[in-house]
Amino acid sequence: MDTIKRLLCTGFAAFCLGSGMASAASPGPAVQPTGITAAVSAEKAGAPAASKNDGIKAIRDPLAEADAKILEKFCLVKGGTYKKVTACLQGLDKGATGLDPAGRPYYLRVDRELTDKFFRRVRAYDEKDKTQIGEYYVAKDLSSVWRLDGEKPGMIAGSADKVMKKTRLQVYPRYLQLGEKGIVRLRTPGEVPYTLKVKSLNENVVSVDSSNQLIPQKLGRTDILVEAQVGNVKDSGTARVFVVTKEELQQIAYRSYLNRLYLNEMMMLDDFYWRSWWGAPFYGPAYIGHRPPPPHHGGHRPPPPRGRR
Repeated sequence: MDTIKRLLCTGFAAFCLGSGMASAASPGPAVQPTGITAAVSAEKAGAPAASKNDGIKAIRDPLAEADAKILEKFCLVKGGTYKKVTACLQGLDKGATGLDPAGRPYYLRVDRELTDKFFRRVRAYDEKDKTQIGEYYVAKDLSSVWRLDGEKPGMIAGSADKVMKKTRLQVYPRYLQLGEKGIVRLRTPGEVPYTLKVKSLNENVVSVDSSNQLIPQKLGRTDILVEAQVGNVKDSGTARVFVVTKEELQQIAYRSYLNRLYLNEMMMLDDFYWRSWWGAPFYGPAYIGHRPPPPHHGGHRPPPPRGRR
């Protein structure tokens, strides 16, 4: 996407990111917890009542009874990265994180592997019943913190500038068949929440419904304008789509198949050519450097590398 505007630059401390910042609205409303009837039923069954952040059902810590070796295989339990991530999250306002160690003691699980090579996922569990009370993303460079649960998931601290740079616009399919629908979405790291505003520059060819789906109207082509917001950063971009018939779509797919078949055949012939001319004595582990040029059509084989003389 062609960047038009960056609102904020990344810049906050490693261990204290300050109070929560304005977060982007989620694409849809979060699922609300069950009502009073469900809470009463849970109490009768002897189970803890679900809190506001638990979602539909309480999620128990799957590693609650795991031994140290299994725990360290999947989670960070010590070290500099663990201290930075946990201190970063615990240093935020409890109104943004929903974590209150005095009112509800908890412990944190920090994933060992990064999500999309950028986010460190952190989950908070109640110390008593081991149920999940919070889920978060902390950027590996501590540039942003995101809350994944609750009524309004989104960024709660930092800047989404680096997240937007890794975000990709997806308009699919580019060749839209009459009678079908297309989609417009963002591929964000970790699938963090975002908002979209989609417009067609020629609604006689393609229109956009309330769900940001592309509806073909007649044969032709048009550009789709997309205005997106991830966290506190806005950006925009365009993508061209074509409305075609079923027969035209089949022809396009067939030509694409022939192109792939042609490229595969050329690669096989090229490999056969090099194997035939260069063989083991002239092209092997002893040859240092780039692959030698092919021999002249009417000449002799070039001399072997120095190491082979």
